[in-house]
Amino acid sequence: MKIKEALNFINATTTVRAKVDGDYLNVFSKDMISDNWFLKLNTKAINWDTVLKHWGGLTDVAPEDLARAMDVIQRLLDTPVNERFPEKKYRLVAKRETSFHPKYVSNIITGFDELVFDPKFQE
Repeated sequence: MKIKEALNFINATTTVRAKVDGDYLNVFSKDMISDNWFLKLNTKAINWDTVLKHWGGLTDVAPEDLARAMDVIQRLLDTPVNERFPEKKYRLVAKRETSFHPKYVSNIITGFDELVFDPKFQE
C-alpha cells in the first residue's frame, strides 16, 4: 500500500484524519489538529514497535474508525518500504542557447543524432 492510499483510506472515515508531516504519518481525531495525534509512525517504519501511541488523543474517535485506521497502518507496515512511495518520474530536457525555453524530449531516435520533442510542452 502506498502512503497516499493509506491517507485516502483513513481520511475517508468520519472521525479520524491522517496527514504526512515530514517523515511521519500523524493519525488524529477529526476535530483536532495534526499535532494532537494518537498514532505517529515514520513512513519507513516496519513494525509496531516504532509506532508512537498517545491514547489521550482519541477524543471523539468512533471505535470502527479506530479499527479502520489501525488496519490501514498494519497494511502499510506489511508493505515493503520501497513500494510505499510513488515512483519518481524524470523528463529529459534539451536546452537551447537560452535557458528560458527548455524543450522536453519525448523520443530519442537511436542511430541518428535526432531528438523528438513533446508538443504538449512547447513554449
